[in-house]
Amino acid sequence: MGWKDWPYRLKGGIILTLLAITLFPFVLFGINKLFPDEVLLYLYPPIFIALFMIGGSPSDHYSFGTKVLVIGIGALVTFLIYFIIGGIFGLIYGKIKSEK
Repeated sequence: MGWKDWPYRLKGGIILTLLAITLFPFVLFGINKLFPDEVLLYLYPPIFIALFMIGGSPSDHYSFGTKVLVIGIGALVTFLIYFIIGGIFGLIYGKIKSEK
């Protein structure tokens, strides 16, 4: 079963998730120096919320284990959210395309 045979909701989910994964290193390793913390809130909300819940902003200093745990769980939740959103976009696109 090739890419062309996949449903649009799966394609949309994969495409948006890959986009989020591609942008993740840029957000993780340097966007806080260029933009305020609110940019992280809009791009990767679960990571920002998890860091806020442990008592600070993303620019605060935490132990290595805490950073790995928060960023890892936040990234998984973020990618799942992006997959669902992409799946919704793909579903809508598939419905529109099937009507034509």
